[in-house]
Amino acid sequence: MMNVLKAFAAGLTVGILFAPQSGLKTREKIGKIFSDYKDDAKDYLADAAEAVETKAKKTKKAIQHL
Repeated sequence: MMNVLKAFAAGLTVGILFAPQSGLKTREKIGKIFSDYKDDAKDYLADAAEAVETKAKKTKKAIQHL
């Protein structure tokens, strides 16, 4: 899945770089895109960590009942 995201980001970056606009606007767009990806990745990792923690607690309870 990470390869798909990397390919998407690379394609998007190339598309933006060839867009007819100033370098400043292009850099701002690229910065915003990667900032958004960074925020999405943080949210995804937080959700994944919470899911792992929940499963670990359930597993611990199940083991204690044995």
